[in-house]
Amino acid sequence: LRSMSTLGSEEVPGLLTAWTWEISRRLREANRGGRGGLPERVFWHRIVKPLLPEVNTSEALLEALDEMQQRASRAEPRERLLVPVPNVDFLYRPPMGKMMDLIDTHNEQESENMFKNMQAEDFLCQGLEKHGNGWRCLYCDENFAEVDKHLHYGYKAGKNHRRHRSNSVQVADTILQRGWELRHQGI
Repeated sequence: LRSMSTLGSEEVPGLLTAWTWEISRRLREANRGGRGGLPERVFWHRIVKPLLPEVNTSEALLEALDEMQQRASRAEPRERLLVPVPNVDFLYRPPMGKMMDLIDTHNEQESENMFKNMQAEDFLCQGLEKHGNGWRCLYCDENFAEVDKHLHYGYKAGKNHRRHRSNSVQVADTILQRGWELRHQGI
């Protein structure tokens, strides 16, 4: 190719096609027994394809091949891994305690008695935090004074809380399953 580039800058029919096929063939050979062609495809789409010349001259192809070699020899970028912080980057849900499981199965009077015997840590699984003299719900994003009315399904606030909690849990589960896709979308 270098000897052809000294002949002039006239177009050579089929030159780009032949070299494109040759590069592709060599990439496939280099990846035999590898990871199913993923490195080959990434290399092709990130390095080779963007640099292929639009004109069929030996000079343009030689420059493109030199640039491909230069880019391919660069060091891989090092990603800085940021570990998410619970209750800062995402709402952390501790597992439901036995006392919180019992809330749904008791009547209103028994629920009130249960709430009085519970500690602030027992409410974390419902997204509740002690906030001054009252409480703050991380799912509903509101402050309130009466926990039993906020959690009991007989009250409007309790129904809203269940809906917000259910939505939040569903989104968190979706992010656990498919969150890796967000990185590719720039998020």
